[in-house]
Amino acid sequence: MSLEGDFAARKCTVVDISENGAKLKIEDPQFIRPQFRLKFSRTDHGRRCKVAWRKGLLLGVEFL
Repeated sequence: MSLEGDFAARKCTVVDISENGAKLKIEDPQFIRPQFRLKFSRTDHGRRCKVAWRKGLLLGVEFL
């Protein structure tokens, strides 16, 4: 995942994914902004996401 307007990237694990969103596991969820881009490779433009919910290390995101 890459943070909007920033060069920083964070690794995450996609636990579940659908057409409308995904469930992600990340080790430091407190650093995730309300919107970011989920990328599957360095060259991938990714999908814009917004955080729908947070529970511990898990994030639910909605694709924008």
